[in-house]
Amino acid sequence: MKIYFEKLNANLSKELTTIKHENLPFLKECEKSVSVISQSMHKLRQFIFQNSFAHESDEIHFFKVVKPSIYSQLIYHVDRYNIESGLPIWSSSESKNYIECHINRINNFRQKNRELYQYLRNDLTSFDDLYFRRYRLNLCNGLDAFTFDADPNFTTDMDYKVARFKADELLLDDLNEKLFALTEDEAMPPCSIQYIRWTKSKIALTELIYALHAAGCFNNGVIDIKIVARYFQKAFNVQLGDFYRDFYQIKNRFQATKFIDHLKSTICDKINGSDN
Repeated sequence: MKIYFEKLNANLSKELTTIKHENLPFLKECEKSVSVISQSMHKLRQFIFQNSFAHESDEIHFFKVVKPSIYSQLIYHVDRYNIESGLPIWSSSESKNYIECHINRINNFRQKNRELYQYLRNDLTSFDDLYFRRYRLNLCNGLDAFTFDADPNFTTDMDYKVARFKADELLLDDLNEKLFALTEDEAMPPCSIQYIRWTKSKIALTELIYALHAAGCFNNGVIDIKIVARYFQKAFNVQLGDFYRDFYQIKNRFQATKFIDHLKSTICDKINGSDN
């Protein structure tokens, strides 16, 4: 059993790393990650149905460690998708409130389940037989209603909460990073960027904005290009006008990526030292 679990986990980690390196738009990355994790969960379930635990300690280890390690990844990526797709990107203050609400949700869940949280953090084992073996029912520890509808062969009283704790640790890192970035943006004095002006053509800037947006460079690819254009106009003190019309011109000219090609040429010259 141990060898199978280790191999399954290693293969899943490899697949998730491969997806990460594909540089997909954020939501597409989440969707693809959820798909491969769901497949691993299915394989795990089938393996448990077809094999019996040799010892009670093996069953406890599976529901305390093995299943939550994969289940937590599923919860994490689903939550990432839902949080990012619901982020109010049109308002910095609303974005902060939105993120803080999710942080509070995590803290409230920990507070509500603080006994189990401390139990796990302190590596205790005295209640493992009750928490992490099947067909046990313990209403004294905040049992969730979904447990009664879950598959009793693949569920214990607490394995979901262990996975939830693990997923929340990853989510907290993401949420705090977003909150820090928003706070930094608000703290930046307006005069700090007033001397940076765009000195190339407006159509060149439009080409650059569309290229960066198409590559998912802003908000993990989850943002309307109009918002990006407005940001660039404000940051570089330039009025783009009808940038949709300019993009239509870009699409139909002989050298569509004229400015991007110029950028590539100049950076290659810089790398090769030909401008020294």
